[in-house]
Amino acid sequence: MNTGMNRTMRKLALVSHLVAGGWTSTLQAQNQGDTLNLDVTFIGNREMLLQDAHKLLAWPTLRELGVDKPVFNYELLPKRMVVEPTFEYVEAKRVDVTPPLPLLYRGYARLGFGMYVSPVAELSFTDLRNRKSNWGLHGTHRSSNGGFDVRDSIPERFSNSELNAWAKRFWKRETLTFRGFVGQQGISYLGLDSLTEVPVMADDRLRERFGRWGASVHSESTRKDSGDWAIEADLAYRHLWAQSGVTEHTGLTSGLASTYRDGLEMRLNWDGAFNRRRIDSTSSTDQVVFNVNPEVVKTSGALRTSLGAAIVVDARGNRPFQVFPTAEASLQVLKGIMVPYARIGGNVENNRLATVLADNPYANPELDLQNTYRRFDFRAGLRGHVTSHFHYHARFSVEHFEQYLYFVNDSNAIGGSQFAALYDTLTVSTLGGDARLMISDAFTVFGGVDLKTYATRGQIAAWNLPNMVWRAGLHYNWHDKFTVDANVEVVGARSAASLSEDATGAGVDLGAAGLGAQRELPAFVDANLKLEYLYNKRMSAWITCSNLVGSRYQMWNNYPVQGFLARFGATYAF
Repeated sequence: MNTGMNRTMRKLALVSHLVAGGWTSTLQAQNQGDTLNLDVTFIGNREMLLQDAHKLLAWPTLRELGVDKPVFNYELLPKRMVVEPTFEYVEAKRVDVTPPLPLLYRGYARLGFGMYVSPVAELSFTDLRNRKSNWGLHGTHRSSNGGFDVRDSIPERFSNSELNAWAKRFWKRETLTFRGFVGQQGISYLGLDSLTEVPVMADDRLRERFGRWGASVHSESTRKDSGDWAIEADLAYRHLWAQSGVTEHTGLTSGLASTYRDGLEMRLNWDGAFNRRRIDSTSSTDQVVFNVNPEVVKTSGALRTSLGAAIVVDARGNRPFQVFPTAEASLQVLKGIMVPYARIGGNVENNRLATVLADNPYANPELDLQNTYRRFDFRAGLRGHVTSHFHYHARFSVEHFEQYLYFVNDSNAIGGSQFAALYDTLTVSTLGGDARLMISDAFTVFGGVDLKTYATRGQIAAWNLPNMVWRAGLHYNWHDKFTVDANVEVVGARSAASLSEDATGAGVDLGAAGLGAQRELPAFVDANLKLEYLYNKRMSAWITCSNLVGSRYQMWNNYPVQGFLARFGATYAF
């Protein structure tokens, strides 16, 4: 019994203990708040009671998610290098230092003298660089007294003198240039036809003296940006007189206006001439020629094209109004190594006494002058360079002229010594090229050739025009002390004509000019050499040798050139 009661007491004590433990746990849970992590261990008999779960209220909160960019610092650790210097003995050397700009001198004087009493003089003086203005003077004189013909009765004196002056004024984007010149030229009509009976004439009839003077003003305006107009304009007056009484007054104008619009370059070229030539007090001839050439130029990468027209007014000519379409294209291949190009156009050439005498000083001042119409002008070629030392240019052209001006001997004027004008239609085809090789900064060689064919309409030959011209030359500078310049030219055979049937040569029909005579002028070689010794930057001595072959060839019919001619002289800069 005692045993049973003991067991009963132990059970009651255990239950009391469990109940007391459960109440204590419940109180702790209520004090700590409800939790799902409560671990309870039961020993013996137990009774499980399930209570309602108490959930915590958890509201969402914002959290900064920004990440700071890390900063890395690299520090170079010095490393000691062991360097063993080496020493080499260098002898004293002279160093030639080229200044950024060469020393400028205000002017120079060149004086010389040669065979056949042939003096030469040149003087130049200019103002130094100036931001506002500058000016200068330049004068030349060349003459010769003999050495052309063995007939002492014919004078052989020639002279050419000219003085030029200019002044330039600068503004912000404007430049104004004034120029003036005065000069004279003396020639001898020594080319008498051997088969023409020449009467005894006074010396003044066998010589002619021309005087000339003129002035011009040139204005140039640069653009501020590509959309503005850049304008250049020139206005000039020329006066020419002959001792025989012929005078010529010429007014000239020319200019260029250009701008850029939408990637296109707009260009407007113009030039005009008004010319009046008085043969005597009662007779005169006038020429009025004006040319306007609008163009549109487009550059697309390496391709450059232009399209325009030449609108020409020849008020006193046989064709008063003409229009010549113009077009041009060029392509740069491999940055200028090859540049093929082609151009087509036309224009009117104004033939006045001043331009004629520049080509042929023996032309009769009273000859009939008409303008030449270049009705068709096609040119194509290939130019470029291989490195900066070799430059080349191959070309082909076809030109068609109306009223082309030929010079033929006028045997009725002073024994055939003067030249008259003869006009005809002419087509010229030319195939040629030039090349230049810079072997070094001091040594350059160059050469070229032109091969020509002619097609005439009323004449049997293209008078005085050669069928080929070869040329070559070199320039050598030795240590800036000795300079050598040499050139040679080979000109092919030509045909010359005279308006007189009694002149030297075979009879020939000259078309509208009637019957005349024809002569063949042989090919010739013209070689020239110049040697110069530079004592210092200011002083030098030189010698020139012309016509080294010594051939008395004829540039114009009955006019042989001087034989070998040597000149020597000196130059001084101040």
